[in-house]
Amino acid sequence: MDIVSSVRALYYLNKKEEAYELLNKYLYYEMTYFANFTIHKDENGKEYVFIDRVSYYVEELINNAYLKTLPLYKALDKEIPDNLAPFDYEEYLKFSKR
Repeated sequence: MDIVSSVRALYYLNKKEEAYELLNKYLYYEMTYFANFTIHKDENGKEYVFIDRVSYYVEELINNAYLKTLPLYKALDKEIPDNLAPFDYEEYLKFSKR
């Protein structure tokens, strides 16, 4: 089941808080998934990663995660939590190194 179907199912089962929690976890996972890969910079300084031999710009991965989840947050009449929007990737990396 994809995230849209999962959130929709929980919503219609009257489990709106569970749907919101699932959506938050999904957004977090989507925005941190690339942290498992080495980050490179192109000639313009834009960060990118190779995932399964395909390059992706980090900024695009994060933007796509927001674009996919924003309608779901609106359907739940919720906001993206402050710690996820805007997502600070540098802070995320520093978290365990403090």
